[in-house]
Amino acid sequence: IIARGEETMDQKLATLFDRMKQGPAVVLIGQSHLLWDIGHDPFLSEVLRKFGGDNNAPSYESLLGLNIRDQQDSAISWMQERSSKFSPPSGLATLGAYPWSAVYTSAIDTIGLSSFRAVQWREVLPITEETYVPDDPRNRHRLHVNFLFGNVAQLDQNRPPFSRADLLGRRQAAIAMLRRLPEVLTPFGVLVMDGYDPLRDWLRAEDLSPILSQLTAGQAHLFRCPPSVLSDPDLSELIRSGQLEVHQEALGATIAS
Repeated sequence: IIARGEETMDQKLATLFDRMKQGPAVVLIGQSHLLWDIGHDPFLSEVLRKFGGDNNAPSYESLLGLNIRDQQDSAISWMQERSSKFSPPSGLATLGAYPWSAVYTSAIDTIGLSSFRAVQWREVLPITEETYVPDDPRNRHRLHVNFLFGNVAQLDQNRPPFSRADLLGRRQAAIAMLRRLPEVLTPFGVLVMDGYDPLRDWLRAEDLSPILSQLTAGQAHLFRCPPSVLSDPDLSELIRSGQLEVHQEALGATIAS
């Protein structure tokens, strides 16, 4: 039974997509996006196979133990070459076609980047440096894609971390980039997230939660919400307060429908 004045899920989604059209509309894509879209992460599996990581239970934590310090440039070049060979799955391709105001991602591959570049009417500008602040951070025609943990197209200090010490340093850069999110969103925008599981992601719930707590009710939405979000004390508190709304549907499929 739906109480008078209470929105149904379809009505809530309709309201969300109306707000996305009005903008700003920002998407955050987590490191589980490939795993959830096609059942496995081909980029991660290839990297672990090549460099001797644990491929029995692949996770991005496994990358932190790879012994590539003496060959990082060649290893990362190989990763970028492999990443460029994978086509975006349908869900990611749908996200790539949407007119976002900005993109944030904890992914380190460039598969998603290619889906955003497939749209002819906009320029796509990757950001991997936390000190760089664009003059037009919510420009749909000059889409800024913020790589919180760097990406494999970078051979400088913005390359992904491959040790726990490097991850600790890069984590501070990721937090600095995320702190700009409320300003990019403004009080009128919405943040939608997909592919995010705090148990599998370099982006920790304790780092994301303070950012979401600065938003108002109805501004933050997490699609394909995993059980780990519901059991996390900080994220579950945001759900109870209405500052984070969760959905079981995939964001790409919801947009496509």
